[in-house]
Amino acid sequence: MGISLIILCAVQMDVMGFEKKIPETSQIKQAYILMDFYVEGDEKEEINEIREIHQMLLQEKEVIQEAVKDETDTMYVTLCYIMKDGSKQERTYEIPCTEKYYNQNDSVLRKIVEKENQYENYMKGTFGKNYKESVPVAASIDMFHPENDTQENINLGSETAAKLYEAIQADAKEGNLKVMPYELGQKENYYNAIYIEFYNPKGYQSVFPEEAYDDIYAYESEGSTGAYIEFSKDCSHILEVLQQADIFNENYKLITYEEFNREIDKQ
Repeated sequence: MGISLIILCAVQMDVMGFEKKIPETSQIKQAYILMDFYVEGDEKEEINEIREIHQMLLQEKEVIQEAVKDETDTMYVTLCYIMKDGSKQERTYEIPCTEKYYNQNDSVLRKIVEKENQYENYMKGTFGKNYKESVPVAASIDMFHPENDTQENINLGSETAAKLYEAIQADAKEGNLKVMPYELGQKENYYNAIYIEFYNPKGYQSVFPEEAYDDIYAYESEGSTGAYIEFSKDCSHILEVLQQADIFNENYKLITYEEFNREIDKQ
């Protein structure tokens, strides 16, 4: 008990400078950042980019802490360094997750979101590190019926699943498809999330390395697994595939989160 209290006090007061210490690039084997999903860096340039984000978090600490006090919408960002000596260093920070903060010049939130949405990072974070070997086997989409307040999950079939997987990659490459924190994505993203089930003979391989598994965000699974995809009106390739699937009618339409919330408020 006494040892626990000493450790807790040291962390809170940062007596040993642990919080402010950023490992040198030369000492790092791999670096990771987690907000919506893990993003890895094992090349020198990628490691330096993650270290720069860490430095921004420390430099903006007082501004961030003040903003967090005034905002109810926040997110946690974790940075993890796997060191060449086999040890692991990890830090977690709470940051504001609002449109106001996101739109500030050089905000760390914007920097992290931009890094997440680089094509390779998006695909690995969503479909696994071995996404290139994955084969889509099924897909479905959630539809909302405003007249009778019902939701229905519509099966799209394996053929449409294959087309959607190609469309997702095309929209991600063009920057149309983006992962956004929930609070920021509500204005543009559709409420109708797509679920893609895919099979990989090697199973799903998490971006986070096996030797560092110690939380629910990092794991491997065998065979089939799936991913939910949120998309917006900018995702032209996805929308084209959905139109071809002929699933829309007078009652079942695409609806944004904002529109969905307005419908709920009417009731």
